Amino acid sequence: MRLAVRHLLAVAVVAITGIVAWPIASGGQPVPVAPSTAASSARVLAVNVRGTGQRVASAPDRFVRTVDLFSMTGEILGSATRDFAFTGPNSGDDVMTFHFRDGDLVSRSVLIFSAASSDPGFFFVRTQSQSKILPERGTGAYAGRTGRLRMSGWHDGRAFPEQAVFDDFFVIQLDPEA
Repeated sequence: MRLAVRHLLAVAVVAITGIVAWPIASGGQPVPVAPSTAASSARVLAVNVRGTGQRVASAPDRFVRTVDLFSMTGEILGSATRDFAFTGPNSGDDVMTFHFRDGDLVSRSVLIFSAASSDPGFFFVRTQSQSKILPERGTGAYAGRTGRLRMSGWHDGRAFPEQAVFDDFFVIQLDPEA
């Protein structure tokens, strides 16, 4: 049941972003693009950042926590660190570091969130279109890579600021290597 919900959410991310997250092989079956093996050639990566993160020491106005990073089929790919600061009542500066097996990929986005009216303490979240990959902060296979990303998901903020629960779906579009 949970896998079916994850696949439904993956389809929703594709529908929202307009980006197909993986190629279709002959026979019509999706072929996941594994970031650890395709960093130099892949143009699009689809990942799920989910889990409960405890706040770690950071600047007083920033909220930093690390959770697991998964493929869209549920394989653990590494971890992701979110470094967030509020910029308004429903927005914030969101720096994400995706820790893949073959290097780190870092992005900066404006995160927009709205309260889920039927579930107090829960929020729907998304990134604005100007989200970008920070090439100077990438390491390993992602050093110098540029591109952009889109994200949508939900956060459980009932234990905020000490704890937050994420379930975010990212579509990362890397620019071709020069």
